[in-house]
Amino acid sequence: VGIQRNSDGYWYREQDNPSADQPCLSGGGGTRWCQNRVTLDAPVDNLVGANWTFALGDPFYAGRTTETYKVYFWARDLVDSAYRNANSSLTMTTLFHYESMAPSSTLIAPASAACNQEVGQWYSEISTFSLPSLIGTAFDRPESSTNVGYGPSPSTWTLYGGPLYFADSAEIQVRDVTFTGNCWNGSAFPATQSPVCGVTTWQQMTFWNSSWTYSTSGLFSATQSGGRYEVKMRGKGSAIDDAGGAAAAPTVSAVIHVDGTKESNPNIEDAANNAESGRNCRSFRVDKSSPAAGFTSLAHDSSYASGAAGVTNIEGTASDSGSEIPSLSSQVLE
Repeated sequence: VGIQRNSDGYWYREQDNPSADQPCLSGGGGTRWCQNRVTLDAPVDNLVGANWTFALGDPFYAGRTTETYKVYFWARDLVDSAYRNANSSLTMTTLFHYESMAPSSTLIAPASAACNQEVGQWYSEISTFSLPSLIGTAFDRPESSTNVGYGPSPSTWTLYGGPLYFADSAEIQVRDVTFTGNCWNGSAFPATQSPVCGVTTWQQMTFWNSSWTYSTSGLFSATQSGGRYEVKMRGKGSAIDDAGGAAAAPTVSAVIHVDGTKESNPNIEDAANNAESGRNCRSFRVDKSSPAAGFTSLAHDSSYASGAAGVTNIEGTASDSGSEIPSLSSQVLE
């Protein structure tokens, strides 16, 4: 096996110090990495049938938050060296990417109004006062690097003559605070939900014109007048926990959901902490009905005397069924 680090071209070796079989001819970046090519042999006693294993410990990833690794495999037998059978060691067999930082996202729409407060921009079904999409931006960390795993999302890289797509993503969660206390599941705000606002209630956003968006065409139809709704956004990297090529049980230690649920992707922005700090969680309120106004002191098409016996005040009533109080909350009387 030969493993080369893409950022500086160094090769990995198993020992901390130079040795006869794995020398560093011209120094290296750290004790495990050499500028010259290093061959790592898997002894026969490591084989299980035809399967072999080469373990990568902590020193392999030391000092890296993101990196691309090129891996070379080859086999040879122990026939006399002059006639030894070997396949090519110069052709890269595979590459993989290491990335250990969660993306960062910023919620833009609905208009700014922190969660956990009885406030929020009023929206209606009238086009100029509607909320057609939930919108935000996201970028992956670190913010600068020579390798995959940073920059505005989604990012496209070209390595070794072919395209490499680094697919981070963004997700949205919407909770009905007023009526059910539950989260939008993609088709409704259910009357009961277990767990409440669990992992399946995060909805995938769509990348369009430099922003992440989520259409509210179905969601807003399911909202009710007078209701307040809280919106959270989070970024999600493409890295996964892996064990032998198969997805492993989640190992992230941060509590991602209110029910303690963990996810197999460790590079997920912590939306719970964002909300607690007042960041990336916004409220909006819904008013789908028009206000009502009427006269109480005038009779239609009636005549009134002048002076003290005439009309001194024009009086009436006004109400808005979508507000918390029976008087007008978000409109004016004209």
